[in-house]
Amino acid sequence: MLGCRLPLILAGMGGVARAELVAAVAQAGGFGFLGMVREPLALIEAQVRKVREQTKERFGVNLIPAGTAPDLLQQQVKLCISPWSACSGMSGAR
Repeated sequence: MLGCRLPLILAGMGGVARAELVAAVAQAGGFGFLGMVREPLALIEAQVRKVREQTKERFGVNLIPAGTAPDLLQQQVKLCISPWSACSGMSGAR
């Protein structure tokens, strides 16, 4: 379903699940999520680029609607579904 070789998922832990760790998990056969809750758009874009520079494997971007201001969340989602982005993972509901 996620396109990974092993049943391993790196949770999108804020401050920890950044490009280097996500890329390493993806390269090892798992599926990594960037922890991008309430992060600025420039950081999300930079982290996605860094992961893509380190691996061709699939990965995700974790956003949490309940923990993010609606205007920022809308911008984050738009960025994450743009053609260059990875798939997005959302936790919680609003």
